[in-house]
Amino acid sequence: MARKVIGLDVGTHAVRAAELSFGRGLPTLERFGQVSLPFGAVVGGEVVDAPAVSAALRRLWKEVGFSSKKVVVGVANQRVVARTADLPSLPEAELRTALQYQVQELIPIPMAEAVTDYQIIERITDGAGQETLRLLVVAAHKDMLRSLLGAPEGAGLAASRVDMVPFALIRSIHVPGFDLGDEDGRPVAEAIVGVGAGVTNVVVHEAGIPRFVR
Repeated sequence: MARKVIGLDVGTHAVRAAELSFGRGLPTLERFGQVSLPFGAVVGGEVVDAPAVSAALRRLWKEVGFSSKKVVVGVANQRVVARTADLPSLPEAELRTALQYQVQELIPIPMAEAVTDYQIIERITDGAGQETLRLLVVAAHKDMLRSLLGAPEGAGLAASRVDMVPFALIRSIHVPGFDLGDEDGRPVAEAIVGVGAGVTNVVVHEAGIPRFVR
């Protein structure tokens, strides 16, 4: 049985959602729709008028007839950032603790006000055999997330997870194996630019691995 996922984008001028089914082949677009938002409901990627966004989402679900109320919410604004950091190879629990102290200089958000997560994107071993982890660290303001997630909740929707829009752009556009590589066999970097009404996203990746996000 095919697995279905609904992605939700809360944009400056509209809310839009797409329902995909995942089987053995390529993903299939099952349903898509969008509903306009009143001016000022979302500014710079942040929800300002949650009741107005909730009302638009209720209308969207009624008009399109999505099969579920569980959604993956995209986020992209000035109060969510992604940076790379190199840390010594540590067990999971120790790594999370060390991360709180190591990345503050990289993240322009006080750690007490942020929700953070990370993904190991590369393991580097030096000539002495010491392993270093290259991490992709994401941090978002807690109050921004509360506002963003409050709008779907007001419409009876439940966010199964939150994803940065630049990462979704990589998964949507990048074709695995398409990177021919340079003469040394290294993958060719690709920049993807998503121009929105209020926010523009830029992400540079190598073979699907994010290297730069703004």
